[in-house]
Amino acid sequence: MTSSGLRAGWEYPDAWRAAAGMSLLAEESWHRAMAGRLEGRPVWLWLGGDEVTAGLAGIVAADPDAYTFGNLRLLLADTSAPFAPSGADLGGLAPVAGELFPNLFLSCPGYATFPVGSRRDDPAAVGELLGAIVAWASDAGMRAVALPYTETGGVLATCASVAGFEPVPLTSDSYVDVPSGGYPAYLAALPAHRRRRVAAERRRLHALGLHGRLVEHVDAALLDRIVELRVRQRARYGLPADLAAEHARLSLLLTALGDRVSVVTVGDPPLSFTLQVQDGDTWHEVCSGTDYDDPRSSTAYFESVFYTPIETAPTRGVRRVSYGIGAEEGKLLRGCHLIPLECLLLGLTPAATHATSAIAAAWRTTTSEGLNGPDLPARGEATVSAGEVVSAGETVGSASGTGGRAGGSVGIAGGVGGREGL
Repeated sequence: MTSSGLRAGWEYPDAWRAAAGMSLLAEESWHRAMAGRLEGRPVWLWLGGDEVTAGLAGIVAADPDAYTFGNLRLLLADTSAPFAPSGADLGGLAPVAGELFPNLFLSCPGYATFPVGSRRDDPAAVGELLGAIVAWASDAGMRAVALPYTETGGVLATCASVAGFEPVPLTSDSYVDVPSGGYPAYLAALPAHRRRRVAAERRRLHALGLHGRLVEHVDAALLDRIVELRVRQRARYGLPADLAAEHARLSLLLTALGDRVSVVTVGDPPLSFTLQVQDGDTWHEVCSGTDYDDPRSSTAYFESVFYTPIETAPTRGVRRVSYGIGAEEGKLLRGCHLIPLECLLLGLTPAATHATSAIAAAWRTTTSEGLNGPDLPARGEATVSAGEVVSAGETVGSASGTGGRAGGSVGIAGGVGGREGL
């Protein structure tokens, strides 16, 4: 424990296990299921001793070539940065970005930055936490502190601004609130042209003899099939596609999260699937897979990702389906609400401070347009889901849930992006 009362744990802390009202993305089961998704040494930082009053989780990020979504260089200062503003010139940032390593990258697995604890909504407590974390990081030899997936205008972002962090507008989180009337009410709320298109998509699917269904127990045969579909989908978008690795990854997720996991499948055997995890009255969509060699695949994909989850959500007491970050256009077309997220940066050395200022200035030059959505797959860029990184035609999850990111009531503040670092 530091003189400020800050505690640091390199394994999941007992105090966090005992804390009430944790969002799923801050729970031990999620961290175990998503182990290694963020490439760095995990760390948990909090005030309050045995009772967490305010805390944040993250990693010590030391590798400038690590996976993009946990790597400040590739996320913010590279010409291939996945959420870069249209027309932004990031090419000159590469030399200065190296000054940010090692850094304290504060995000739960699944790309969600939010405070936990009994005073997580108290600006005084969150401000005290940030001050203690900055001092700890400086003493530990960090060159920067990052709050990479933070809700714009929330308590954490406000306190970070006061503390001198540079804001970088990054992307948006997305979700659908399931209306009390279920799928018919969801469909009725869409604009007329979208309503007609969605209805036509489902008619075509049903005419092919394909229907979506919710499966609450994944047996060995279904696991083998969804692994196969995941590998096909990853291969389609140029991602590593290894059957054994994917089987191990999904098996660990099923073991760690147990009966919180359910799967929507379309067809028998499944032509498409989406795996989701329940967090109170929210479903986080974690990953999906589709057989794109089958001409029916595009319609089946949207059924498994959007329509059947929304239709079946009330049977599980689910009021929100969370689709995570990126692909804003495609999600808006299907009735999603968007929550702006920003990456907040603080340099701890003169060179790192220069780097954070240069990055923030480059991103402010133009308005971010986000990534192409499912209707616009040609760019092939990544979106991120609650368990994974997926590509332009895929979906993502969230940290909202019964508690939203921080564990409070469901509302706009509760939705965060989806996440599986693969």
